[in-house]
Amino acid sequence: MINGPADGLRFRTLKALPLRETELKDPVVAIAGTEIILKGTIPSGCYAEIVPETDKILVKDPVGNVVGELSPSLPIPELADGESEVKISFSQEAPRTRWTIGVYGK
Repeated sequence: MINGPADGLRFRTLKALPLRETELKDPVVAIAGTEIILKGTIPSGCYAEIVPETDKILVKDPVGNVVGELSPSLPIPELADGESEVKISFSQEAPRTRWTIGVYGK
């Protein structure tokens, strides 16, 4: 709510969306046509990282401390050259999430 003239303002309303702490349970990642269930949980603010040359997936907090591990249902496939599609879904309803996917290779 603005009291007085709004001349020169670039927006009139700014809303903050509430954040909810949650755990994402058993995410399903579809990579290169293969669906892999990652058994375990990823708490809010944490991220999962595949250890290179293994199928080990560590769950880390925002500063990089290991707080857990995910167990893949299948070996993690190598991505083919060119574009690849990655899809992520969950076994339960989850609030909106933001995902950043990083890849490594030659």
